[in-house]
Amino acid sequence: MNIDHEGDYVPSRPAQKPTVGYWIIAFILLLWGVGYVVLIAEAFFIMRPQDFDRLVNAGMILPGYDDYVQHLPQWIVLLTLFKGFTRLAGAVALLLRRRWAVTLYSMSLLTSCLIFFRGFVLDSRATFEGPAQIGLDVVFFFLSVYAAYFAIAAHWRGILR
Repeated sequence: MNIDHEGDYVPSRPAQKPTVGYWIIAFILLLWGVGYVVLIAEAFFIMRPQDFDRLVNAGMILPGYDDYVQHLPQWIVLLTLFKGFTRLAGAVALLLRRRWAVTLYSMSLLTSCLIFFRGFVLDSRATFEGPAQIGLDVVFFFLSVYAAYFAIAAHWRGILR
């Protein structure tokens, strides 16, 4: 096992150059990070109660979800913003081929777990969400898992420096 002077594991294989697939996935993760930050900013800072009412009337969200989102504790809002920015920064780190992408995506995944536990177990958030919203939450969670896996795999392959 090779350990560098900082105590980090150094892969024994020679460093690899990123493939085209690596760049495509890193770029998709960047788009996902930007989209998520915009979605969070819109939900918590731009939308007004009347905007939520229009979504309820259009059948896009269930009654009660608007009240739930508008009355979340500030620490949850900040934690959600943290999750979004670590996703975005993780994607930038992948594009720069920096190994701190592993740390950022790991923090994002841990934060996702905390937010999901609070929302679905402690707050019974599923009673305020329709199947499409729950499905989107599940997809986002598994994207978080995949992003962390992708960063770890890139680090182990020697792609990240």
